[in-house]
Amino acid sequence: GIALYPVDGDSYQKLLKNSDTAMYQAKKNGKNTFAFYRKELTEESRRRLELQNELRIAFTKDQFVVYYQPQFQLETKEITGAEALIRWDHPEKGLLLPGTFLEEATEFGLMPEFTKLIFHKVCSRISKWQKMGLNIPRISINVEAEEFVKNNLSVNIKKTLNKYKLAPDYINIEITETGLMQQRHLAIDELNKIKNMGIGISIDDFGTGYSSLSYIQKLPVKEIKIDQSFVQNLAENQRNISIVKAIIALSRELGLDVIAEGIENEKQLKCLVDTGCFYGQGFLYSRPLTEKDMTALLSNNKIFFRENSQQRKAVHPQTN
Repeated sequence: GIALYPVDGDSYQKLLKNSDTAMYQAKKNGKNTFAFYRKELTEESRRRLELQNELRIAFTKDQFVVYYQPQFQLETKEITGAEALIRWDHPEKGLLLPGTFLEEATEFGLMPEFTKLIFHKVCSRISKWQKMGLNIPRISINVEAEEFVKNNLSVNIKKTLNKYKLAPDYINIEITETGLMQQRHLAIDELNKIKNMGIGISIDDFGTGYSSLSYIQKLPVKEIKIDQSFVQNLAENQRNISIVKAIIALSRELGLDVIAEGIENEKQLKCLVDTGCFYGQGFLYSRPLTEKDMTALLSNNKIFFRENSQQRKAVHPQTN
């Protein structure tokens, strides 16, 4: 961050403060860059500080809630899983989507707390569904790539599963393609530990990064999620159709499942089915649901278990 004398401050203290403000803007712009101080950044700095304080209060007052977006077998419409999505039930601003706070939360170093929170909330909900005698599909949880490197993720997951007496195959971990490639050499050991526990691993937003399926086969993943950017214009874009077909064909060769994200209309659905995609999620099938609505959905719908596992109702023993 750069602040210039005397325009941006006529004392050491002011220059240091304003250069620090500019530094946060530089970090926001990306790595290996710089930013000059502007007066507008002071207001941005104030807003960031306010948000940071509000986030910490939100943790103490349990203002974060989990929504579940169901995943389906595209033709039979049987539920195959669900993705857990965090929401902030803000006391003044209402229900906030993660795009309004997660990026800053990452910058503030709060992602380990978010990861821990969502795992506990999901496992607690699964435990309640068990006691209700419901068949429960696999629940996917998004995890930042850095979590695989810094915070003993596999150990923390095992502790949480043991606390709620859950089998590992209830849980699936999603990591973005870009995040995985940035941390691939450091994350591989932790990924293998998680896989060996019996937890599934998916590559999220596939096609937006710079990995290849030939490299993916070296990783302990079981599922590829086709990014919604390829699905949005699928019916009108032959190039996207070709890309999706190639991803599906190569994934099958590698023994990987494929799930399409962001399915919003019947044209997209038909194209996906025609290309051989079996699984998907999106507003055409269901928006993200509250815990109450997800419970009702599980109570009234047939569950399709992709892993050919038995219908799971009984409480499982602790993970060793």
